[in-house]
Amino acid sequence: MRKNPDPQPGFIYIFRDHLNNNLIKVGFSKDPLARRKQLHTTGTALPMTIYHVWHVSDKYLAEEAAHEILNGHRVNGRREFFEIAPLPHFSSFERTDYDITSDFLYTLRGLIEEGWNFLAITYHDASPEDVYEAHQQLR
Repeated sequence: MRKNPDPQPGFIYIFRDHLNNNLIKVGFSKDPLARRKQLHTTGTALPMTIYHVWHVSDKYLAEEAAHEILNGHRVNGRREFFEIAPLPHFSSFERTDYDITSDFLYTLRGLIEEGWNFLAITYHDASPEDVYEAHQQLR
């Protein structure tokens, strides 16, 4: 992983599948609300739930780091979807229970932030107001 000579700030998001507690989407966007809507029209049965959004100093490096941290959870090598509790390490109950997958997802979120700290990527939790304001500015 190399630092981008021209870092671009933006948002990194975690969206959670509304129908499958064990499935998340991790990516970057200038407008997470528009991205969520776009995903619903192109690839998900229902709109995904916004689980967490960060504002980061380098969206490309931050996304690359998050994907590397979640690599063992990736569903498809060419997509940005990940299982919270992948086989064979978790039981079918652990993979489907909302409370248990929520605990695991909280841990994954912490691992992503630790990776960013290691790479000196500046980040902070984006408030709903931050996300909405970005959406309004880009409309």
